[in-house]
Amino acid sequence: MSPKVYLRLLARGRCVMAKSGSWICSLVSVVCAALLLSCGNGNSTPRATQSVVVSPTSATSQNPTQVQFTATAYYTAAPYSITQPTGTTWGVCYQGTPTTAVTISSTGLAECGASAAGTYSIFAEAPQVSSGAVCNVVGPCGQSCGVVTGYAQLTCGK
Repeated sequence: MSPKVYLRLLARGRCVMAKSGSWICSLVSVVCAALLLSCGNGNSTPRATQSVVVSPTSATSQNPTQVQFTATAYYTAAPYSITQPTGTTWGVCYQGTPTTAVTISSTGLAECGASAAGTYSIFAEAPQVSSGAVCNVVGPCGQSCGVVTGYAQLTCGK
């Protein structure tokens, strides 16, 4: 009996043992079962972002010194943490309002401008689900939907 016949019989729920090929039927059964089990149930949950930590949590800078901030995102599945994850956006606010007195690059490099004085909120946002943000609403000072936000403080002095 050829392997094609075994597969057809196996697909119909039968396994016919031939004198010379009984092991083939058993092997095909095991391989098919392993393939079916490896497929999962199709209801797997995508890897989600649990938190974002910005470090250092606070820094002081004399104008115009630069300070490097780093965002680390923590996830529900491996890899469980990623530093400077793809899709992270950075921002700066002063007393709950976006500001340009302090600038921050896409890599977290912040700089107090010549007129900057006081304590500023630095924030990093990472998409909530690894496949992308749930929505595209961008709010001020880390209040966007579909993202997880981490915060730090930068105190600027003249």
